Amino acid sequence: MAKEYRIKIIGEGNLPESSACTLGISVGGHFHEGDKFRATVKWVSTNFNYCHIFVCDTLQRYNHKDFYLGDKERARQESRRQGDQWIKNNRLAFESFSIRYDVGRWDDWTAHERFPEYWETMQRLFKDCRPFREALEGDVSRFLNNNWSRLANDGVSYQIRFEGGLNYMLEELAVLAIISEEKSPVEIYAGPDSKGARLLKQERVKGTPLGLLNRSAIKIDFRGVASSQTLLKSVA
Repeated sequence: MAKEYRIKIIGEGNLPESSACTLGISVGGHFHEGDKFRATVKWVSTNFNYCHIFVCDTLQRYNHKDFYLGDKERARQESRRQGDQWIKNNRLAFESFSIRYDVGRWDDWTAHERFPEYWETMQRLFKDCRPFREALEGDVSRFLNNNWSRLANDGVSYQIRFEGGLNYMLEELAVLAIISEEKSPVEIYAGPDSKGARLLKQERVKGTPLGLLNRSAIKIDFRGVASSQTLLKSVA
């Protein structure tokens, strides 16, 4: 039986005034599946007039062991296949949008004409801005430390994973800058923003793409709503 969820904004303030938003999909994330994703679609439809869904599928190639064991193309194809499957599984949910929407894939954005420029920009900021570098390294370390029991036996060393994680973060930020500029600076996501991204915006680091400086990352969380049947049982 479907479970109903209420969306709650986590963090500071209210929704920024905007008629448009973007919705990042972390393929494999439980909060982007089933009842929680349907609740997100309903909530976005209530608060905005347009939504761009961007499916972060091939970004996940950095999390596949094949990427580090000599077959990067296989890792890319597998992550793309998982993106195909997510779209197939959730098509009915996002087609229930009552507002205008469209769906993009990660490869669409890395093929954007500005991506090479922003990729180089993020690499330069990582090299030249120590606070940003340390924040990003902390983001990657936390992810690896929290997941190392799962990753430790795949034949890839911590250091290689760490370097791949940094490239993951830099690529992600380059694409987020473009999406913010092209679609909307208001991004809805069921997870925390990276410390690296927050530092660039809060400190207004020189050379940061305008899309990252203007971007508002809105973290949402889910609260279960008791069904009428549950309420009746509790009263009885």
